[in-house]
Amino acid sequence: AIESGDIYEIASANQNLGAVLSAADKDIEAIPYLVEASKLHQETGNQLGVANNSINIGTIYFNSEEYSKALPYYENALNAGKELGNKRTMLEAYINLSKSLVNLDRNESALNYINEGILVAEESEDLFMEMELLKAKSSALFNLRKFEDAFLSQQDYQTAKDSLINKENLEAIAELETLYETEQKEKQIAELETEKALQELTIQKNRVLQSGMGGVLVVLIVTGFLWQSKVKERELSYKVEQLEVEKEIQKERERISRDLHDNVGAQLVNIISGIDLVERYKNVQKEEESNKVLYSLKEEAKSSIDQLRDTIWALKSDESTSESFIEHVNGYLKSVENVSELSVKTELSDLQQVELTPTQSLNIFRIIQEATQNVIKHAGATKLTVSAQTVNSELTLSIIDNGTFKKSSQEGTSSGLGNMTKRAKDIGGEVSIDIQDDGTRVVLSQPVKVREAGLVAA
Repeated sequence: AIESGDIYEIASANQNLGAVLSAADKDIEAIPYLVEASKLHQETGNQLGVANNSINIGTIYFNSEEYSKALPYYENALNAGKELGNKRTMLEAYINLSKSLVNLDRNESALNYINEGILVAEESEDLFMEMELLKAKSSALFNLRKFEDAFLSQQDYQTAKDSLINKENLEAIAELETLYETEQKEKQIAELETEKALQELTIQKNRVLQSGMGGVLVVLIVTGFLWQSKVKERELSYKVEQLEVEKEIQKERERISRDLHDNVGAQLVNIISGIDLVERYKNVQKEEESNKVLYSLKEEAKSSIDQLRDTIWALKSDESTSESFIEHVNGYLKSVENVSELSVKTELSDLQQVELTPTQSLNIFRIIQEATQNVIKHAGATKLTVSAQTVNSELTLSIIDNGTFKKSSQEGTSSGLGNMTKRAKDIGGEVSIDIQDDGTRVVLSQPVKVREAGLVAA
């Protein structure tokens, strides 16, 4: 390669030599080859090669605890990733830069890279990288003695970790559902083919009998055959309907399980994490910080109990009535009015016309909760109206306030809106939000089953 003067080949040769030496635990000897490869990649404009070699060199120094030497290489990798628009490369560089700076006790600089990286991770929906960055953020804030912020970042880390696990579980559930549906369809096809074969055999027998029997006997046989076929057809239809019912029940159970996992499960993880933080404060005699975290844990536990109570209520609710749902929503909004400066008005009589499944009841209630909490935290409103209108088979639920939305520096509504959107999607609906100077309007559009006239409870 040197004799031919092919820069690309020379760069590849140096890169391969460096990789072989590194694999043989000869990291220090590998560095000159990797540096040369990176230099040649820069000359040829191969920014991806520059990024990969820079990260490899930086990692060698990082593993040797020479964090200052690692920094410029991670910075080169970040710049190359930005030039390429390669978010995965950028995220690897952000994580390594932040860890190196934390180890050097340059925590403020680390936070700058971490916050940039979290934005990139959110844009690319890379939960794993976001989780790693949040973990590094918690460490940096703890080193800066910003203990409350460190605790919140640790909670965000646990939530991201839980979401990653939940995403993997949902993918596995979707795969199982596909297999289940395929198996049921194959079973139905086999049953139908068996029925068809029996019918054809019976027809052939009837034809043989018909040739030697009188017209009356033939009519009786044909009538009996048709009656028997009708009975079997009904039995088969009943079996198919039963399978569909069982499938729907299974889906309802999975949705409720996911709700418990996403909410109560995540809150319990946060409580465990908070208890660990309290123990750390106790060990360094930080009584005030410890008391703050304990108060936060108390509120988290109360919230977990409320979430669990709401889920149990939804499971017990009767599908044929909506009165209990209206009562539950009114009770919640009344408690909000009692503990806040909001004047709450509800117009939910249209809900009496619809039938809600337990899953629909729970998710619609959670959307009302999320929107109401956003009003309390961010809007500075004095009035809140929750109303429902039903047109044909379409329910429109509106949550309207008269406040001026202001995004919090620590907790925006992006995750809240994301939660509402996901819950609406789970029950076949959609959520929209309209922010104006004179207030905010959150609207849920949801297809529902409307009762027949005369069946609405008085």
